[in-house]
Amino acid sequence: METLFSLTVLSLPLLARGLAEAVQRRMRRSAWSGHDASESLDAVRGYKIAQLIVGPDDDAWLAGVTSLRYRVDALARCRRRGCVPPGLDCRCGFYAFRDRARAVELLTKLTARHPARSYVLLTADLDGDVLEYEFGYRAQRQRILRIEMQGACTRCLRDGQHTPAVAFASHAQFRGEQLLYERTLSARVALPMGSAPVRSVCGAHLPAEGGRTFDLARLRGVTGTEVTLLPATGLQPPGGAAAA
Repeated sequence: METLFSLTVLSLPLLARGLAEAVQRRMRRSAWSGHDASESLDAVRGYKIAQLIVGPDDDAWLAGVTSLRYRVDALARCRRRGCVPPGLDCRCGFYAFRDRARAVELLTKLTARHPARSYVLLTADLDGDVLEYEFGYRAQRQRILRIEMQGACTRCLRDGQHTPAVAFASHAQFRGEQLLYERTLSARVALPMGSAPVRSVCGAHLPAEGGRTFDLARLRGVTGTEVTLLPATGLQPPGGAAAA
């Protein structure tokens, strides 16, 4: 009887904790916004940053801050069996800020301090199941509506200098530099053999022969979405005037 009583006493806090977590799940579930994935008019607008990566056949994709790669129109998947993004008790799904300024602030910070990555700003429509948080969202599906390239050389920005870019370039050298820094498997998977990140570079940092250069029109072609220059730079993009 004493053993049974002890087990009962010990299990009560666990039961109470389980009930509390169940209530919290229901409260979080009430924050969901249901959206028909086929109706973009019902989508939630968000902003995020990522790397733009181009493969050997001009096949382009994006890699987020966590290095997970995705296309401009993608449905989130989870590694946990039976979990449908965005899971309430999981971190899966596509993240985005509600406020564009927060995404720009993060882009500026990471560009200045990251030794290898080159980030761009994304405007995304989020739909399917969407969880809302204080500063943004976590969604089942996203469509990238616009990619905004930096108009200043990303190499110079890391040194505290603001030098106008003369080209958007992709080169095997960029991939090698980044792989020297990356330690996670997801970061390495995002950069398979033959691919390389696209960087805004000045004349002094143009890569050697063997790389590729892009203007905005060509980037639109390889990504399948709108590509413009970040207006905050006030610079003209390589290859022509900024798109409206």
